[in-house]
Amino acid sequence: PDSQSKDGLPAVDVGSRTEFAESTSGVPDGIHVDTYGNVWAGHGNGVHVYKPQPDGTGKLIGKFVIPGEKGVANFCWAGQTSSGQYRLLLFAEVELWEVTVAVNGQD
Repeated sequence: PDSQSKDGLPAVDVGSRTEFAESTSGVPDGIHVDTYGNVWAGHGNGVHVYKPQPDGTGKLIGKFVIPGEKGVANFCWAGQTSSGQYRLLLFAEVELWEVTVAVNGQD
């Protein structure tokens, strides 16, 4: 359980926490959840999508790899298209990418 540290800030008992997923490409950043509960995270080569498992871990179910394996520091859902899909904006180093996906985000 969380408790107070000497400086009055919450202290986290890291030993009691479990690892959700391990990155295979850099440090995850820009973490969001979709309407199905899947976890989306920016990585060193794009965006990886994980499905939560009963044991508390995440199973990698997909990824967007940016050409040149550019890292995605952040991303956001940007509304629905006229075809019913959803726009996703990926901020990849000095580039901005737009992809369309069949699921909406839940930020």
